[in-house]
Amino acid sequence: MNIKKIKLLTLLLITLSVVGCENKAATEKAATEKAATEKAQLAAEVEKMRQAIVDLERERLEAEAKESQEREQIAAAEKETYEAILTCGMGTDDHINILACFAKSGYGAATELELKNDNVYGMYKVHNISSLGQEYRDGLHIKLSHHFFIKAQNSHNLLTLSLKVIDSKGNVQYQKSAGQYGVVSVEN
Repeated sequence: MNIKKIKLLTLLLITLSVVGCENKAATEKAATEKAATEKAQLAAEVEKMRQAIVDLERERLEAEAKESQEREQIAAAEKETYEAILTCGMGTDDHINILACFAKSGYGAATELELKNDNVYGMYKVHNISSLGQEYRDGLHIKLSHHFFIKAQNSHNLLTLSLKVIDSKGNVQYQKSAGQYGVVSVEN
């Protein structure tokens, strides 16, 4: 071979080697840029997922807190007690004797009082109505739970039977009066 040819081949090899290195460097640079872009996109997606998890956890905690508050309100409401005050007299605030509005007389037949206090039910005749509570000058006071039903029918032709239900704070929740054979009833 001729020296010129050898020099030419050597120069060609060196050129190819340099071009190959430049191409390799360019390829590596493009791959690095692509990897960096993909890494940035992946990081953005991970951040979105992390934020979604944080949002879901916040919503779960808020729902739990709301549910807990509702349970507490229900429990407090169920602890609330009531009192029924039955009166029998010439008017709604006038009380003579509770038995007079349930007893049989020449003017009417005997009537009953029904009471369900929580899950305890009873129908009471004139001879056992007084056992339901304490009778004072303002009427017969009957302690009631949160869940109750009370129904009473007046037997007297002249006297008025009245029922008033008050809560533990003293607020009147129900009030009604009835004449002969009229009914007063309330359920909670």
